[in-house]
Amino acid sequence: LEGNFKKAISYAFRADSIIETQKINRLKIYSLTNLGDLFEKAGNIPLAKDYTQKAYALSLKENNIAFIGTVLNNFGNIYSKSNNTTLAIQNYTNAIPYLESTNDHAALAEATLGLARQYKLISLLDFSLFYANKSYELCKKNGLLDKQLSTCLFLTEYYKGKGDIKNAFIFQEEVLMLK
Repeated sequence: LEGNFKKAISYAFRADSIIETQKINRLKIYSLTNLGDLFEKAGNIPLAKDYTQKAYALSLKENNIAFIGTVLNNFGNIYSKSNNTTLAIQNYTNAIPYLESTNDHAALAEATLGLARQYKLISLLDFSLFYANKSYELCKKNGLLDKQLSTCLFLTEYYKGKGDIKNAFIFQEEVLMLK
């Protein structure tokens, strides 16, 4: 959470080692998902894909709906960082029904904001605004202040880009409040 990914990855590998040596199979999916997410956040896309693919295979094998949604969202983040808009949109979109069914509001807010960003990149602004608003409402309703801040920053820039100073100002004020 503090951005020290090198240290976080070290701890995640230690946890994974304990899971392996103690054969705590029920925690393996957590470990793989965490490692994939940490490598994505650290910018190591090849390892992020590798661990996320392993987590995805295990989540499908176990039919773990919660993890299927999380892992698809993580793939969206990975492909977003890889500048592969098509696969990012596909994975974020596929994640949504799983995340909705498990009420994972934080991951759902992340996926919808991810979609908003991707649609903005390809100039589908109506879709971008739709998903940004969905993310904003989820955050506001569920007290996800860090994700609400990210969404408000996006909406501020979105409205600035459209020349809508009134709405840009409204979200900029909220950004200041959230900070």
